[in-house]
Amino acid sequence: MPVRLSEPGKEPPRLPTDVALVLADPVDPNRNVASALSRRNLGLFILAAGAYLDAPSARFFETRPNAPLSKESAASLIHARGTHVTVAVLPRPDLVDDTLYPQVRKAARAVAEELSRSDFAVLGEASAADPSSVVIVVEIAHPRRPQVRVQDGPPAGIDRVGHFLEKWGARNEQVLQGPYVRPDGSLGVDTRRAERDAEAVLRAAFPRLSLGKDLTLKEPGSCEVRTLGEATETPALAEALRELLAKRLPWLDDP
Repeated sequence: MPVRLSEPGKEPPRLPTDVALVLADPVDPNRNVASALSRRNLGLFILAAGAYLDAPSARFFETRPNAPLSKESAASLIHARGTHVTVAVLPRPDLVDDTLYPQVRKAARAVAEELSRSDFAVLGEASAADPSSVVIVVEIAHPRRPQVRVQDGPPAGIDRVGHFLEKWGARNEQVLQGPYVRPDGSLGVDTRRAERDAEAVLRAAFPRLSLGKDLTLKEPGSCEVRTLGEATETPALAEALRELLAKRLPWLDDP
């Protein structure tokens, strides 16, 4: 649940639970003036406040510019980690940051969840925006998923067994093995996947993803999905890569 700050006796704005902080606008109590604050940055603030109380220092009030991460540096990190990064680029809608960034974070979660549902091991996601584009980057353990997909069937003895066997019983190129009875007594069949690369899977899925009302694709092909090596280097990509691959509490390296 989000942190809610409101005057006694006043009902705070009714907002989704993925909002980090609810702070009612004094003029319009149904507007959350903290809507652009992410859970990550709220958590960072809480940890920094605790660290300051433990060891007060002026360094906690000094601005530290976050150096963007170039494609070359990111590629070196990815090579050392033995992972893969998929990049999605969407056109930026004409919105102020306070309205845009909650939708960008929602879109990043939707992309990561889709890859996870599609049997890719997701290690993290990040997002950023610049004046012309919105960039989402997702780190996955492997760029290709297995050729085989196990289709779950119904338990033996129920009516739906007939439909399952009718659908999967014939031998063809799509069926690699089965149908068969699994250890738990249900039916299963091993099928061949049509798409194995993360980028191809994501391109096919994008039109049905819920990305936020202003980011949902209005035209087919308006979103580019590429590997990190194929992606165009932009300020938004560099910012998203830094958030994805250079995470560290900023005060830990100070004297």
